[in-house]
Amino acid sequence: MTKSPVLCVDTTALTQSTGSSAGNIGDTFAIASLVGGSALRGDDEVTRCQITQFMNQAETSLFPAACQILYPCWGLMPNNKNVISKAREQFDGYMSALEGYLADKTYLVGEAVTLADLTVAMYLRDMYNMILDEGARAKYTNVTRWFTTIINQDEVTRVIGTTALCTKPAQFDAKLFAANHPKPAKQEKPKQEQKPKEAAN
Repeated sequence: MTKSPVLCVDTTALTQSTGSSAGNIGDTFAIASLVGGSALRGDDEVTRCQITQFMNQAETSLFPAACQILYPCWGLMPNNKNVISKAREQFDGYMSALEGYLADKTYLVGEAVTLADLTVAMYLRDMYNMILDEGARAKYTNVTRWFTTIINQDEVTRVIGTTALCTKPAQFDAKLFAANHPKPAKQEKPKQEQKPKEAAN
């Protein structure tokens, strides 16, 4: 099965260094773990498991909720208030748990930036940029402190640039949604030819 992106691995070099051979890698988390090195993916089994846990939780809990909040603002989804309300509930639950967890921590795992920090921060980036204004951020001071620490790392800004924090939350854009989802043109039914009337006998 082909996926994108794909990292083409030198199987000869990998076999010599690890004792096992492998083919191309097509999962973003797997690629990040390989190219990031032990500093980002963790030096020991417990640390690696903790990092993986944060990455998986972000993808399965944070990312879907953020998408359902953000997509209407980009004109990709209709403005379904029930869907958005449930997504905000899920998002707030995730953020509240993270707020408590980060009360006495600088990083998610250990004492340095890991893939856990980078993954969660990137999934939160558009929310902080478009939705979480100053009032919303006031509820999550620990998360915001952690987020700005990660997102302003030199290595991060060199890749994605600077990230501005939201001043006014984005709203559903009806015009953009209409442009992204044009209604199919109505097809006129062909007119039926009238049969000539038969002459009376």
